[in-house]
Amino acid sequence: MAQRLNPQSGPILAVLATLFMPLPAGSAEQDSDSIRDLVPTVLELKATIQDMRSDVHDISEAARETIERSGDIKLRETKDNFVLSLASDILFAFDSFELSAEARDALNDVAKIVSTSSAGQITVLGHTDSKGTDSYNMELSQRRARSVADFLTAQGISKTRLVVEGRGEAEPIADNTRNGRDFPEGRAQNRRVEFVVPKSLLRN
Repeated sequence: MAQRLNPQSGPILAVLATLFMPLPAGSAEQDSDSIRDLVPTVLELKATIQDMRSDVHDISEAARETIERSGDIKLRETKDNFVLSLASDILFAFDSFELSAEARDALNDVAKIVSTSSAGQITVLGHTDSKGTDSYNMELSQRRARSVADFLTAQGISKTRLVVEGRGEAEPIADNTRNGRDFPEGRAQNRRVEFVVPKSLLRN
């Protein structure tokens, strides 16, 4: 029976076909030029293979499916951790730390992801935009992170696994202002709650 190829293997097969294609007839100089032209292609091939390996091994299929189905959870990775992020605008009303009705579905998905393992520390981080004073934003971010952690505990995540921190406006991921003017799109990105999860918890 013929073996099925991964749909992502198409570019790789094309590169391999190019590598093993006979060099065009001509002078030795022309042949040398052709070989040099293939060097960037080989490097691109290596990078593509590495990307595919990362895509396959970095996060479990179950976690990936939950994130994709949710549509609200954003994922990024650091050296040792996966970071799941939810916009505060999904979780809370303006200037509030009480969870909204819409928050339940998104947080249930987070609980489902992190409950795949019964061990391992999860850090819940609250972030705000730059509106308001530093002290007020710090307190709001702490209360929001605590509200989220309490919800996860109610869903069966052990309280001893959760570390709760507020970061206020100190760690923006986008501009709060641009060219001296308010930048609402950036501020919306900065208002978020993040879940820092060790990679070992979510790998295959």
